[in-house]
Amino acid sequence: MRRHRALGTFYFTTLARGLAELRQLEKALQLYGQALTFYGELARERPEVYRPYVAVVLNNLAYLQRDLNDLEAARASFGKALEIR
Repeated sequence: MRRHRALGTFYFTTLARGLAELRQLEKALQLYGQALTFYGELARERPEVYRPYVAVVLNNLAYLQRDLNDLEAARASFGKALEIR
């Protein structure tokens, strides 16, 4: 079951990145949020494996939030990513 969640989360992250490239920022924001939720769940089970993925999604989310001019959210996401790394 965990493997399926990990693959699904990878899919969300990849799709979000593609949507961001296409400037469909709101859709990308939703998918990054879903990916963050799922990677967070996986990280609680196996932090040594999945916490780096949480940091990457937070970092990508922060850039997207910056592009949406939500600078406070971007700062918070960058901060959380740095805490993990």
